[in-house]
Amino acid sequence: MSINYTETHIPCKRKNRTIIVYFGIFIQYTEIMRDKARYISIVSGAMTQTTVEHKEGCTCSQGYTRHRRRERTPKKFRGERYNVPIWQIRCLKCKAVFTVLPSFIARYQRFDIDCLSKLLEINLVMTSSYRHTLKILEYARGEQQTWNPGSILHIINWLGDLLPLPCILLRLGLTPPQSVIEDEKFVRENGERTYIAFISQQEIIWWIEYLANTDELHLEDSFKRYLAEVREVYPDYNIEGATYDGWKAAKTAFEAVNINIVLQECHLHGKARMSRALPAIKRDNPALTEEQLEKIKECHDQVIEAKSLASYSQRLRQFREAFGHITEVAKRCISLKNKLPMFLAYLFFPLLKLAKVSTLLDQLIKFFDRKFLIMQTFRESSSANKTVHAFAIVRNFWKYMPGAKRVGKSPVEIAGADLQRIPWLEVVNLATTSRMTPKVHVTNMHDT
Repeated sequence: MSINYTETHIPCKRKNRTIIVYFGIFIQYTEIMRDKARYISIVSGAMTQTTVEHKEGCTCSQGYTRHRRRERTPKKFRGERYNVPIWQIRCLKCKAVFTVLPSFIARYQRFDIDCLSKLLEINLVMTSSYRHTLKILEYARGEQQTWNPGSILHIINWLGDLLPLPCILLRLGLTPPQSVIEDEKFVRENGERTYIAFISQQEIIWWIEYLANTDELHLEDSFKRYLAEVREVYPDYNIEGATYDGWKAAKTAFEAVNINIVLQECHLHGKARMSRALPAIKRDNPALTEEQLEKIKECHDQVIEAKSLASYSQRLRQFREAFGHITEVAKRCISLKNKLPMFLAYLFFPLLKLAKVSTLLDQLIKFFDRKFLIMQTFRESSSANKTVHAFAIVRNFWKYMPGAKRVGKSPVEIAGADLQRIPWLEVVNLATTSRMTPKVHVTNMHDT
């Protein structure tokens, strides 16, 4: 009898059954490891919240036992190596085997979480280049490193590929924003224009994506991807209101994903358009003095800053009567009339708490600008998307430094996330296998 090897000898695909559990710092972890009952109790509590699956049909009701032990030897920031015992556990019902990593150990990385977080902060928030990041590491270790700059890019890609950005924020217990601020960053790479789309709530970046274009279709697809990620947890979620810079493609894209969305145009962008029009007004009307040009700008800005519908209409009428004979001003008057609902949306819909200006997002983009200037180019699009994603993660967890109004707190903490004093990259690491905030794991550890 002949055997059809093509049909019978199919390689078995290994399941990724690695879970991340919070045990505290390394010393606490080694103490817990010595107490088998305590270790199993903590892991069992974490398993109730894990996203890692057992074998089909298993309800994991009979508990776990230790299965096999091995060791990892991660590196610290200053170069020291240390041995970390790692246990596998086995489900007593379905016999599935799981690898249990303490939260200070990252999968597929030879450095511990503390070292990785420092390298990511130096490179992405402190805006050092890859080579400068390696040079700082050399100074810390007192010896020359044999790395190449691609090693830092590998770490950035690892972070950018861990979890979708909204998923991390939702697992921290944050509520998705009802109203957002949206903007696009236009950049040049090797002479060609590329784009980064941002969606934020206050200082938190909820969505960031590298796009080939910012036309209606690309932005609409990006917004839909954001909604799809959030709807995994909140099925009925929609963006109810958005502050944007007046880009027509963004308006069309928002209306495509939610026809009832309320749009607020940024006041600063509206004023900036008038400022950019002044040179053309001066060129076409050379008799105008600088004082008259300033008066045109002042009257225009007063229309946008009106605090009521009546005031807006009155100021617009006065602006048109005073300067409407100037072609560029006449065009701006038509625009101001058409955009009245969008400049005053924050007044018409107070419950949405729409931002009048996109300043908070603009400040975040300034940090991104600095990073982009250091990098010079993103090269390949998939790596670029991971890079911008990693930037947003680090920026969301970066604590404000001395001199800031909210010194010592990160944007996610200001928004209400309780990190339980766990280092931020450990929090992200925990989120890769947990459905819940790290508080669950901390409570389980102390209760035992």
